[in-house]
Amino acid sequence: MTTNTLLIATRNKNKLHEVRNALKDLPVRIIDLIAFDNDYTVEETGETYSENAIKKAREYGKISKIPTIADDSGLEVNALGGKPGIKSARFVNGTDEDRNKEILKLMRNVPSGKRTAKYKCIIAFFDPGINQTCVFSGCCNGEITMRSRGKHGFGYDPVFYYPKKKKTFAQMTIGEKEKVSHRGIALRKVAKFLRGGIV
Repeated sequence: MTTNTLLIATRNKNKLHEVRNALKDLPVRIIDLIAFDNDYTVEETGETYSENAIKKAREYGKISKIPTIADDSGLEVNALGGKPGIKSARFVNGTDEDRNKEILKLMRNVPSGKRTAKYKCIIAFFDPGINQTCVFSGCCNGEITMRSRGKHGFGYDPVFYYPKKKKTFAQMTIGEKEKVSHRGIALRKVAKFLRGGIV
């Protein structure tokens, strides 16, 4: 890295909290798009998680001239043919609760044992100083619950059940979730990469 500052390309406070927690041991100053004070928004027009993550990291990195990480994540439900997938954040207009209700509605006749799903995360890192882009991935398998459970997390966490912990992501602490989640897995790869370049 060419600077000791890292820009996290998000305005999502929940996501930022997870990223900060995962990268807290790195000797870098972490800022987000709100702190950067720029209203420019990169539209997620890619057809894959990678395309969206790379686009966001590169565009925000070039504007800020700061090494930048950006992610694109999604929930893929097998019984729904992989939906909502790349459109997870835009699956239904409204709140996270609205989207969770829609998933449960679509899954209401799907029996236990056939409610498998996975969370995917792609994180792109872009260093504008050397025009370098790297991509890291994480995946977590689980199941869709019959009802929302838990008050923590965000997105589809209340309906995503992780069998090994016997909890939904929304029932886990941020530390518990980080150890097993799609984003936590990808962020550990990012941390290892950055540690090799800045220490």
